[in-house]
Amino acid sequence: MPGGVPAIAYSLDGEGRPVGATAGSAMLATSGVYSPEGLTNLTLGSSDSDAYAFDPSSGRMSQYQFTVNGATDTGALTWNANGSLGRLAITDSIAGSSDTQTCNYTHDDLSRIAAAACTGGDNWSQAFNYDSLGNVLKSGTQLAAT
Repeated sequence: MPGGVPAIAYSLDGEGRPVGATAGSAMLATSGVYSPEGLTNLTLGSSDSDAYAFDPSSGRMSQYQFTVNGATDTGALTWNANGSLGRLAITDSIAGSSDTQTCNYTHDDLSRIAAAACTGGDNWSQAFNYDSLGNVLKSGTQLAAT
């Protein structure tokens, strides 16, 4: 192998989806669980894990949670009627202290993103406009921390 990169071996479930991975003697991923919507749980060799929840009626992700050394980062997603992301609420304790941030998104009549505004940890907003050819024009502000 070039540069000493070990070969990666994958273990698969009955449908051929990866559920584990090893590189040499290192366990990269020890288990994966799937639902009809996609991957719902992944456990890494470090014992860290990821979990994903999906809305059964739309198939869209409704929540994710990353666990690193026992601390978590959780995101709750809300979708607009047109299928675009409307809101992402994040609670993060991985960095040591709890950090909560909520981002709201709006879209124009063509379902293109029109604005993003986040409050909580880092307050910022960004607006998106489009020229006559559909090219994105953007502007943003960093708001004072709360």
